Amino acid sequence: DIAHVFAAGHRLRLSISTTYWPIAWPSPEPATVTVFTGASAFELPVHPARAEDAALRAFEEPESAPGPKETELKPLNLRRAIEHELVTGEIVHASGIAGDDLKEGCRRVRLDDLGLEYGHATWRRLRIDPADPLSATAENRARTEFSRDGWRCATETRMKVSATATDFRLEAEMTATEGEAEIYSRAWDIKVPRDLI
Repeated sequence: DIAHVFAAGHRLRLSISTTYWPIAWPSPEPATVTVFTGASAFELPVHPARAEDAALRAFEEPESAPGPKETELKPLNLRRAIEHELVTGEIVHASGIAGDDLKEGCRRVRLDDLGLEYGHATWRRLRIDPADPLSATAENRARTEFSRDGWRCATETRMKVSATATDFRLEAEMTATEGEAEIYSRAWDIKVPRDLI
């Protein structure tokens, strides 16, 4: 996003929008924007070529620590879909594991040096009716599990965010298990004022 060089003759397209769902939550009401092109300008910084530029050294290869040795025990079966309901206008973006069973959908690997098995799966659904910003909802489910030498533990979380004209609402659950026994569970239902958002 920075320090990009545009070749001569290339063109830029500037898009202006009243919302940036799902990156930013939509305003409570639809809005109309008017752009006065005669009074507007789009300025980009220009870096004129200099003789000193030729003396700049090239970036070296990036460095990183070696990753752990791991063996994949079960691959992840991912699904990604965008659905547009033609009757209602609702748009649904779903991504994550294929199917509804997080436990069954986990990708599992063994960290060979530790003998630790690790599993993780996520599922996300974003909904909105473009004509109704208050219809926006974001749902997320996740499962993480660990096992080694006869013990197993896991956590599962569920979260849903929605909004009214005045408040955001967060509904969430978390459950922790050891083996098949539930050892911890908690639920939240929180409202937060939008405060001009």
